[in-house]
Amino acid sequence: MNYKLRVAVLSLLVIAAGALFGYEYNAQFSNMQEYQFLIATRANNALNSGRIFQQAFAKIKNPKGGGTGDGSYVHPCAGTLIGGTCSLTDTTPPSVPTNVTATPTSCTSVNISWSESFDQSGMVKYNVYRNGLLLPPSSIVGNTNYTDSNASASTTYAYTVSAVDTYGNVSAQSAPVNVTMPGCLTWRDDFNGSALNSNRWVTSNKRAPGYITGTHIGYFEPGKIAVANGFVRLELTQENGTVDGNTSGIISRGGEIRTIGIYGYGTYEWQMKMSGTGATPSSTGSSVPGSVSAGFNYVNNSETEIDFEVEGDAGNKLYMTTWLNPDPTRDPVGSNHTVTSTIVSGMSSGFKNYKFVWSPGVVNFYVDNILKATHTTNIPSAPANIFMNHWGTDWGGISTVGVNRYAYIDWVRYTAPGENPL
Repeated sequence: MNYKLRVAVLSLLVIAAGALFGYEYNAQFSNMQEYQFLIATRANNALNSGRIFQQAFAKIKNPKGGGTGDGSYVHPCAGTLIGGTCSLTDTTPPSVPTNVTATPTSCTSVNISWSESFDQSGMVKYNVYRNGLLLPPSSIVGNTNYTDSNASASTTYAYTVSAVDTYGNVSAQSAPVNVTMPGCLTWRDDFNGSALNSNRWVTSNKRAPGYITGTHIGYFEPGKIAVANGFVRLELTQENGTVDGNTSGIISRGGEIRTIGIYGYGTYEWQMKMSGTGATPSSTGSSVPGSVSAGFNYVNNSETEIDFEVEGDAGNKLYMTTWLNPDPTRDPVGSNHTVTSTIVSGMSSGFKNYKFVWSPGVVNFYVDNILKATHTTNIPSAPANIFMNHWGTDWGGISTVGVNRYAYIDWVRYTAPGENPL
């Protein structure tokens, strides 16, 4: 865009003939930017001939997108004849956007972000390109991020970004950043918000395992589940009460969540702090006898079941189990499962990453991405729900009455075979 310079002489000081004349001008441009500058000329018949030239700025008032205000910025009109006009034209493009990232937020959506560009005339917008094609809208005023909501699952894209200044100059495109979108069977839940995603999870309200006639009974109760600050809390309490007429029995009340959907082969992963006395996600605690905390999948009377499980009386011992019940019309028996145990310190005092990779004929178990066990017997095949629970027993150590225990879940994700994790 061109702006015409209107110059009004405010003061004139003649020092001596043949010496330097000093003129101070105010120049106002049609875009309302104001500049104050010093114009120097030499007499030597230049004044008589009208050949007086603007040489340099002494001050810049309210500069837009450049200049230091101390005279170091030389305006494009320096050198224009006084009384004439000056066409202001910026032909220099902005700096190229840097630090471009592309992060999938679902199987069809990706967030692109970058660092701000610089331009002396000021920035107007950024352009975002996918595989070299400009994405709508091209104008992203004042933002350094963009969401592409029209990506395709299981597809690789290259994203680049360019900057546009107030004169329409376009920078070169940034270096491409490549991203492969996950498939639409893949998901991740970070438990943001104050409630579970009701399209994915349900809470259990039923009898829990661990019943012992006349001694112990347990329940899963929705009131023992809380979602806050990106965590799910599963609380467990134990109290004295009547069990089958025995007034000295133990009643346990814990929490359980499970997915609505069922999932087959793939990678199952979550970040979890197992049962302990720590009342907040960041507080350390210790395991207490009489509890079980677990993450696993399960369906149809252990037709499929793959477990990570910790018992309260041995809080550093992790059980990894696969179940294959060939006849779900009856309860599974001992020969229907394969179990491996290992010592993992700190499961009740801090978060660990638990992962199993389920493929036809094999399950690999990992803790903090370190392989802990490989099972090739009793490997199920039926798709199953994902469960996370915390419940009381009188066989995982003697019940502990009056001590509240907590298990915390940070996030859970499922990645289908051949897809990339979220």
